[in-house]
Amino acid sequence: MLLPHVKAGKLRALGITATSRWNDLPDVPTIDEAGVKGYLFVPWYAFWFPAGTPHEIVNRMRDEMAKALADPEIRRAFAAQGFVSVGSTPADFAKTIVNEIEANRRLAAKIGLTPE
Repeated sequence: MLLPHVKAGKLRALGITATSRWNDLPDVPTIDEAGVKGYLFVPWYAFWFPAGTPHEIVNRMRDEMAKALADPEIRRAFAAQGFVSVGSTPADFAKTIVNEIEANRRLAAKIGLTPE
């Protein structure tokens, strides 16, 4: 994790790739604020299930994960690593995936990248 090095003055953070500033580094602008308009890169982690997994199982796992992500100790541990827990619904996550694929498709087209 880079945060301790930034806080110790060993590294200088030029910007963060999220849509808003990070509470632990409030003086560090987003990349958009720093001048690269429209830039956004937000890594995410998720649970995936095989196609055809019953909705009841997916929703149960989502509910259990939401409970875990609401735990103050887990939230502190995530925050210490720079993670923000979201715990979205399967439908919201599907929208995230579709939006990210489309954004990457547009970027590839803009820079002339074609699949091999």
